[in-house]
Amino acid sequence: MRLAGPDDGIEWTIAPGEWEHDVGAMEESLDDGWEPPPLLSCVEDGALVLHDGNHRYEALQRTWAEVAWVVVWFDDPGERAAFAARLGASVPGVG
Repeated sequence: MRLAGPDDGIEWTIAPGEWEHDVGAMEESLDDGWEPPPLLSCVEDGALVLHDGNHRYEALQRTWAEVAWVVVWFDDPGERAAFAARLGASVPGVG
């Protein structure tokens, strides 16, 4: 879930023209080989929420990127364990 963009009901609304300009520039950069920094996300009530990288995420989607680096943080160790269990992943330090 994005927190920023031109869509209704988003926490941080960005004017459509500004959004398209910024995302379009990133799309061009991706086509030229740019490797964007990781997206920053946290888990809130079991859902991944994108806190930083909303423009990058949209540009990656538009260019059909298959992978992207994402740094995910958790405010609650129990939520971290539950998230890892849903993924079937082993998370160091989680029993």
